[in-house]
Parts: sequence; C-alpha cells; structure tokens
Amino acid sequence: MIETATLILFIGATFLLIAIPGPVVSLIMAETLKHGARYGFAVVGGTTVVGLFFLGLYIVGAAPLIVALGDYLDVIKIAGIVYLFYMGITNIIRRKQAIDTLVIKARKPYDAFKSAIFITASSPKTILFFAAFFPQFIDFEREVTPQLLMLSGVFILLAFALDSTWVLIARSARSLLSGPNMQERLNLISGIILCFAAVFLMFIQT
Repeated sequence: MIETATLILFIGATFLLIAIPGPVVSLIMAETLKHGARYGFAVVGGTTVVGLFFLGLYIVGAAPLIVALGDYLDVIKIAGIVYLFYMGITNIIRRKQAIDTLVIKARKPYDAFKSAIFITASSPKTILFFAAFFPQFIDFEREVTPQLLMLSGVFILLAFALDSTWVLIARSARSLLSGPNMQERLNLISGIILCFAAVFLMFIQT
C-alpha cells in the first residue's frame, strides 16, 4: 500500500514530532513526578483514546475530501508547513509561560486519565495537525483509505511508545526535571524541533 521509503520517512517524521515536549508531555511528566508512574501511564492512556477518536474521524471524512481537493493539495501541504513553523515560533516566544493551569492534580490514576482526555480533546489543533501532516506521505494515485489506515496504526503505536518513554524518563530523573525552569527549557526545545520539522517536511515535498 505504501512504498518502503515513504513509510520510513513517515516513521522518522512521526518520531520527531511526537517526541516534541508540549502540553501532553508536560502533563505526563507532572503527574509522574508528583504521583508516580501509574499516573503517567494513565495520562498516556487518555491521550491514546483521544488520538484514536480523532484519527477515526479523520479517516472517515478525510479520504473523500482529500481526493475532491485535487489541485488544492499543494496549498494544504504548504499550509501545514507554515502551521508547524507557527507552533515552533510560538513555543520559543512563549517559553516562559507556565503550565500550572493545564496540570490537574490527580489523587487517583483515573483522574489523570480524565485530565489527559480533557487537555487533548479540548485543542482543535489536533485535527488540524493530522490534516496538515498525513497528506505529506500519501500517494494520491493509489486508494487513499488503506494508506490512511496504515499510517494511523503506525502513528498510534509510535505515540503510545514514545509517551510511555516520557513516563520512564520522568520516573528515573525526578530531581533533574522538577526544577523551576523545566517548562521554559521544554518550550524552547519543542519550538526549535517544530521549526526543524517544518524544514524537514519542506525538503521531502515532491
């Protein structure tokens, strides 16, 4: 369904983008640092559920829409690159902004699970991200839906694995990650990586 080279590019780009520290990663770290790994994995579960839901919506509605767009596809791809640049610059400029309003102090793992669902689902950027990112790796001369299904499966598996890795990192490095400037460092790093990702997508355009 998908050429090997394209799939490798997708895995690399997905790894790069999912690994970027952001609100979800910050929540994973905050819950793990304050309450332990069970709470971090509960956050991972919540974000995975929301990711599956949004991907389902995208798969059901995107294939006919993308095919219908035809000549406007390049515009969508360029818009996706610009959007990644925007997110990167915003993270760099606002790197000192705290996330205290995002983090809900959970007393039970289920509370952390609900917090993750709320934070992930309340952002309309999630669907826009999928709409901007996935078309970069689809061959529109072939049937679109099977490609979307395959890419979605790879995306969810990588997201779950990488988010779980953040839990393990936070658990083993509490003293390092609990400093007062943690969020500023994470925002700066995430902004730089987002801008790099935009450049990466620009150069793989065909």
